[in-house]
Amino acid sequence: MEEQALDLLEAGYRSAVSREIEGRTVFMFRDSDAASAVGLSTATRDTPEARTYRQVMESMLDSGAVAIPPIRAQESVGVTFYVITEHGIDMLREAGRIEHG
Repeated sequence: MEEQALDLLEAGYRSAVSREIEGRTVFMFRDSDAASAVGLSTATRDTPEARTYRQVMESMLDSGAVAIPPIRAQESVGVTFYVITEHGIDMLREAGRIEHG
């Protein structure tokens, strides 16, 4: 699952936009953008792609690679935004997925 997590994290990084949240600049991505880039699904129905997506995202949340930013009512629109943490950026750098710098 580590490789899938890195693939999804990299896809999130590549589709991320920088935003200012609580006075700091963060990289934020939409769940469906990253998932579809690696052939996974954010659908709520039980498919192998959706199951894998949920497992990988849960793993990344638990590891601290990503976090859910405080965006009001994001659950009600059916989209989840994630912020890539410094730990997540470090993981991508260490894996050679993004440049050091």
